[in-house]
Amino acid sequence: MEKLIFLDRLSDLTPISEACRLALTRLTSVRTAQEDQTLNQDQQSLLLIISGIARVFVKTDDGKDVTQYFVRAEDFVLPNVDSPRNLFEYVEAITEVTYVQLPFSDFERMMTNYPELTTFLGAHLNDLALRVKERNQRRARKEPADTYASFLQTYPGLELQVPTAHLASYLGLSTSEFMRARQKYKARGIM
Repeated sequence: MEKLIFLDRLSDLTPISEACRLALTRLTSVRTAQEDQTLNQDQQSLLLIISGIARVFVKTDDGKDVTQYFVRAEDFVLPNVDSPRNLFEYVEAITEVTYVQLPFSDFERMMTNYPELTTFLGAHLNDLALRVKERNQRRARKEPADTYASFLQTYPGLELQVPTAHLASYLGLSTSEFMRARQKYKARGIM
């Protein structure tokens, strides 16, 4: 079932041939990660989140975790392909996560035989670039309450499921700045 979701989601971005579908079915595996567990650190892989919520984060030189973005059901993740500042990206389960994994080395080999996978990769990297741009625009806002409001529009309901520290990190705020921004937002009577 999970592998079919993987194939259907891939097909949403680009048509894939039956031969490619069969090859992908053979090379993918279904895995589960518990809350606070990192997903797939043994090898670089393309992941599709089937259920649950995860975050992609980097560790800065001073050891801080900085959340880059969040992923939920039917989101693809390809950590470390286009990482900012060449920092290693980690994927951590925020809730229990079920995901489909395809080792990137297999994916790269398949791209030579199935050009539709190259199209998919381009679409995925474009989507990731748009997420980064949106995140940077959100962080450039002067007022933290506006940054928080923008986050709520992009990720409705996520603020109820994700620890405050991860949300603050994603928004480029300290935890106390985040708490004040959320209170100010609520005081506006918007929530």
